[in-house]
Amino acid sequence: VRLGHMVKYVSLGVMHGFTAGAAVLIATAQVPNFLGLPTYEGPRARSALLDAINRSLAGIDQIHWPSVMIGVGCLIVIIAARKLSRFVPGPLLAIVLAALAVFFTGWATGDPRLIGSVPQSLPSFSLPMFGSAYVDGTHTFSWSTVELMLVPAVAIAVLGLLEQAAIGKSIASKTGQ
Repeated sequence: VRLGHMVKYVSLGVMHGFTAGAAVLIATAQVPNFLGLPTYEGPRARSALLDAINRSLAGIDQIHWPSVMIGVGCLIVIIAARKLSRFVPGPLLAIVLAALAVFFTGWATGDPRLIGSVPQSLPSFSLPMFGSAYVDGTHTFSWSTVELMLVPAVAIAVLGLLEQAAIGKSIASKTGQ
């Protein structure tokens, strides 16, 4: 479908609003991880935003302070690096300093909440089982998996299209094209 030319009719305000909304969703989804809350295994809300807020509020008494300290420290390093020079890679510096802090404080033994075990090798090559669910050791077709993947896939595609159009409009306005 050749609908790319239709993007020129989308206003810059709509593009900025769409991008800001995506940024809010991404940032809000990271709040439970930032607070070091355990992985939520209960029923999910229909909205990712509401789900992240619900997880954060439900686990407010389980805040893991070493994880919060690492997160706040990383934010401070990133902001300070940006203030010092635009050539200092703040996120890279924050990751290196956080890893060193975890190593030297002894938190590497499991005190900060980690994402889980990391596989020791790459998975074997196989074709993806799109729309399948893994039940009792076998793959079965599942429309619920397709439904779960379809909306985020379309949102990512539209976001990418709008971002590219905004970049193109910005360059065109600067070069007078």
